[in-house]
Amino acid sequence: MAFLTIMYIILGDLVVVGPEIPLQLVSHGEIKQTLAADIDVGDYRFPTVAPDGRKLVYVGVEDGAFVLFRVDLQNQQRTELFRNSTAQPFAMGWSPDSNYVSFLATMPSNLGVYNCSCRWF
Repeated sequence: MAFLTIMYIILGDLVVVGPEIPLQLVSHGEIKQTLAADIDVGDYRFPTVAPDGRKLVYVGVEDGAFVLFRVDLQNQQRTELFRNSTAQPFAMGWSPDSNYVSFLATMPSNLGVYNCSCRWF
C-alpha cells in the first residue's frame, strides 16, 4: 500500500507528494502540474505557501545539507534560498506581501533567525 501525503490546499488545488509521486498540484483529481520531480518524500519538510498563493517554500536534504527551496507555482521554477550542513530550517513564515520568508534554524548551541528575499526570484 502506497501512502500519499497531502500538504496544502491552494485556491482549490491540492499540493501532494508521496513515495514515487513527485511534488504536484492536483485539481479535480487530475495532475495540473509537476512542481519538482526529484523530491524524496522523506526529505521534504515544512512546506509553506506564500499569502499570494504563487510561491511555496520547503526544506529538503541534498548532498548532506539542509536546503530551503522556493518554488514558483506558476512556472515550476525552483530556487535555492539557504543551504547549511548543520542548521535545519523550520517554522517558516511569509511577509504579508509574499516578498520575504523568515525562518528559524537549529544551530549547534542555539537557534538562528533568518530572513530571505523572494522578491527578485
